[in-house]
Amino acid sequence: MSIEAIRQVTETEQANKQSRAAAEAEARQLVLDAERNGTELLKQVRSDAAEQGKDLLRQAGPGDRAGGGGGEPAPARAGGTAFG
Repeated sequence: MSIEAIRQVTETEQANKQSRAAAEAEARQLVLDAERNGTELLKQVRSDAAEQGKDLLRQAGPGDRAGGGGGEPAPARAGGTAFG
């Protein structure tokens, strides 16, 4: 193989290495950006969901929540005690 051919092969290999390194760096940056954007979106969605939950609880009012009526005690049984 002539010296000129060896030089061309070496230059081509070097250019390929540089191109690959640049592509890998760009891919790493894309992944970092995607992770950052995904994390921010997740935080926003969680915050929005929490606000919607609070709004629904406010709209329901204190007597409409699960677990019993608006703080009124249960009526006593006919046996005289609540434990019957």
